Amino acid sequence: MSKQSRKLKKINIIILPNTGIFENFLPLIIKLKQKYQDVSFLATFPHRSSDSKKDFTYQFKENHFLLKQLKTYIDEFVFTDGGKNALTFKDFSGLEAFNNIACWLRRKDQQNLIIRIMNKLNLKNFLNTLLLQLAIFLNKKNKVVQNKIFSKIDFFVMDMNYFHDKECPLKSINVGQKIVSIVHGIDLYNEIENKPPKIYTPEFLHLSIGPLDADSYSNKFELPKKNIIKSGILKHEKFFLDFVDNDEINNEKLPKNFILVLSRMCDLYLPPERKYKNLQSIKKFADSKNLKVVFKLHPKEVNEGLIERVFDKKDFRKSWYVSHKHPFFLANKSLMAITFRSGLSISMIKLRVPCVEMLDLRGMDNLPFVSKDNTGDPVYNYRSKGLVSGAYSSEDLKINMNNFLKNKKKSFLSLERNYEKYFYNSKKGLSKSLEIFD
Repeated sequence: MSKQSRKLKKINIIILPNTGIFENFLPLIIKLKQKYQDVSFLATFPHRSSDSKKDFTYQFKENHFLLKQLKTYIDEFVFTDGGKNALTFKDFSGLEAFNNIACWLRRKDQQNLIIRIMNKLNLKNFLNTLLLQLAIFLNKKNKVVQNKIFSKIDFFVMDMNYFHDKECPLKSINVGQKIVSIVHGIDLYNEIENKPPKIYTPEFLHLSIGPLDADSYSNKFELPKKNIIKSGILKHEKFFLDFVDNDEINNEKLPKNFILVLSRMCDLYLPPERKYKNLQSIKKFADSKNLKVVFKLHPKEVNEGLIERVFDKKDFRKSWYVSHKHPFFLANKSLMAITFRSGLSISMIKLRVPCVEMLDLRGMDNLPFVSKDNTGDPVYNYRSKGLVSGAYSSEDLKINMNNFLKNKKKSFLSLERNYEKYFYNSKKGLSKSLEIFD
């Protein structure tokens, strides 16, 4: 099919709050690139931390599949500092190099160190000027460059829940520009505490994954129903699932039979001591079944050390592994998956991979999106809505998986019924979503 020609469309994807925004929009990027020869994609990276390992460029490097797609489909990269300044790069390596310098220079102690070294060496000309001007650039309040870049954009893609984030570079839009909102994860609804953005509603569209999500955005942002596009979860479309499986290169040494642990960083729902207990239960269960364990780390899960405390370092790449591959690719090769609290448990339904959520909220009060299960225990909304089964211990895992495998057809039938209840049809949603950009 030949590509259609039209006026050049520029679409800017604002990578906030994490890399999930790019992945959720990627199916549309692929389809738009296939359909049109004159569509251009920008990715804007707000600089968020002086620690490069917590920054978005680092998170993309930890996900080989997403990094490859970023380099393939993005035509221009934009770096912003606190929503005040901007620089553009034609390739990711330029952005990454500058971002690493930015992380280093943003630290006041490093800026002072540069000044002392330059003065001591009496290097007051080119190098001194270059480094100091770069440091100044990262802190000055000049919007001219950013405004010049953003004024040429037709569509901004972002999670509107982060419109008022202090590091969001987009503060307003011009006549003729549109904002297309898409969630950065997979959840039943979002916690939206910020006030609605002061923009005209015809220019604000939301790609909604399901009815609860639609109600949440519609109510909080005062959106009319016509501005809510029932997209469903676009990355669950068969063409994209196949794309991931075919595009990933199996160049990692992975075991034949393994449990996939879709891990995440410690947070409000997963304190370190409870994550440690979960890891102990997983190891005990894996050992009892003589199975290997493959961990897929969350993009923000950095240097916690808990996995290494439970799974002996000397057994790394023998009984346990850490993979950089896409979760869908790994899930298709696994016997089962375990999450700690993740939208990937929803994806496992589409992939038809048995999945258990290990999350113990007992004794923890006033957590958002938590309700009681049929035994009276507090559970997160994935479990309360019947989208994943749960476990608290290695014995629970064993019972849960035995029951699941004995009644596999019935188990998936129940999960799929609940999926259809809480999420829109993505096949219809893909066509509706593409029409926005015509």
